Amino acid sequence: MKGIPNIGERRSASPEEELAYLREEVARREKELVGKKETLEPQAVAEAVVSEYAKVLPSAVLSSEHEIPASEAEAIILDLTPEPHDAQMKALAGIIQKKGVRNALSVAERMHSPHLFDDFHRFVVEYLKAGLPAPGLREQEPLFRPLHMTLFEVSLPEATKEEAEKELKKLIAGMEQFFSGMLSVAGSGRERGNYFTLELANANGSDEVIFYVSVPTSKRELFVKQIHSLFHNAKVREAKDDYNIFNDTGAAAGSVARSAKNPIFPLKGYDEFEVDPLNVILHSFGKIDRDGEGAAIQFVLHPPRHPYNERYEEAMLKIQRGVPVRRAIDISFSFFGTLLREVREALSGEEEKRRKRQKEDGEPQKINELAVEVIKKKVGSRVLEVNLRLAASAADRSSAEEILSDMEAAFNQFDDPTGNQLRFTRLQGGALGAFLRAFSLRLFDERILVPLTIKEVTTMAHFPSTRLKSAPALRRAKAGVSPAPAGLPVEGVLLGVNRVRGSEVKIYMAPEDR
Repeated sequence: MKGIPNIGERRSASPEEELAYLREEVARREKELVGKKETLEPQAVAEAVVSEYAKVLPSAVLSSEHEIPASEAEAIILDLTPEPHDAQMKALAGIIQKKGVRNALSVAERMHSPHLFDDFHRFVVEYLKAGLPAPGLREQEPLFRPLHMTLFEVSLPEATKEEAEKELKKLIAGMEQFFSGMLSVAGSGRERGNYFTLELANANGSDEVIFYVSVPTSKRELFVKQIHSLFHNAKVREAKDDYNIFNDTGAAAGSVARSAKNPIFPLKGYDEFEVDPLNVILHSFGKIDRDGEGAAIQFVLHPPRHPYNERYEEAMLKIQRGVPVRRAIDISFSFFGTLLREVREALSGEEEKRRKRQKEDGEPQKINELAVEVIKKKVGSRVLEVNLRLAASAADRSSAEEILSDMEAAFNQFDDPTGNQLRFTRLQGGALGAFLRAFSLRLFDERILVPLTIKEVTTMAHFPSTRLKSAPALRRAKAGVSPAPAGLPVEGVLLGVNRVRGSEVKIYMAPEDR
């Protein structure tokens, strides 16, 4: 079939004239098909016309008074909850059209409002998902990946006290499988740098603590399948309205986690706890006021780009051969770093001298058995590259830092006296501004990565097995939802939307049912 004729030469002066024009085109195409071997249903002909027409610029077919401005079109498409600063958001949307996404984000950042920047981030994500043009944003840009992610809210039904202990074991096993399965977000080629996040947040204006997972938009189906295959009763909802913890007129505080010792030494694992360690983390949100305060814990999880497990195992074997722990754990993951260490060892002749002394003394090799046993724990689980960020906001700086202190203290329970600990670094000044930007955009920052095993991450970040009365309200899946039955009306009065496992079905009441 031929395309729509005279596109750009015929402008519609009104919506009625535009509709009449499209009807004429559908009739013309149906007439062309009469007597030909090629046959199409009338619906298919109409769909083809609309599809082609949608690719035409509005300015080519509509008079200027009937063309919807870009900012208004975005507001219709993005389906986001209105905010008090929507006028500023529209201005930033206009900058996207004229100057590109990067410049618009720079302007938003210079407004020095974490609340506004966080909201603008959700706007940009939905803008791009809607397929709207984004000048200047190339796939090679660092911002491309975080702006092409989809956020989901995950909730599970509350377990009874009798089920809690059994449920915790199932959840832990399920979370380990979930993290292992999600490693495939980093494929080959363009997807090599993909990552995902797990976040626990109490938004400003809310009295609920909610679990969120953010994944590359191209991996949405993988995520939903992973969750429902491991947690059959989980509710997963796409969160177009990204949470916002920031007080618009207040202050913010943030910190990042680092390993206190060489990361080859592990943190305490879930099998060393008598009660669920997540309870303590949930308690740390307990003092947050509903209005004017908010906080979040953000795990940015990147599949390993270096052979951590292999190198850690090599170090353990060296210790078993009698190499001092300090030298054995001096590990480099770069080619030149490894080469430099080997050259240094060869020139010093330390290894040869050690063997010679042992032979002369006739003494058995001294092996640090404790170090070997501790490192075995790290080697026994796959290592991820993790950014762990804590962020808080309140009316003033001291209140925000008090909330932050409570969250930091909750991680002390993972200290292992013979292993490792997490230490948090508070950000100030320009470093805090950069931190808040990275937090809102969910950026992976190689400079603050901590190599943690799936077991370590699961111990700190897993869906809750039960709800604590003294903890803040944790959003739960209150009831199950079944798929809509087949054969329902496809037009009429819209009653609602049935959402099950990532799919949506609109429920209508037909005219004859009224």
